[in-house]
Amino acid sequence: METEPQMMRVRISPTLKAWLREQAKQNCRTMNSEITFRLEMARMGIQQKGRETGAPAAGEALQA
Repeated sequence: METEPQMMRVRISPTLKAWLREQAKQNCRTMNSEITFRLEMARMGIQQKGRETGAPAAGEALQA
């Protein structure tokens, strides 16, 4: 069950920030949308790898 989005502050290098800004611009997204998109893709990739190896996907081990 999803709730309202939560605000989170993070520290990143100026180089990474500039790269993210350029990626967001190329993809016609806001910085927030670009970061969220990339995190979701990473999460999906981790879950998919877990399924391929037979290991529980992220969060599955916590559900009993």
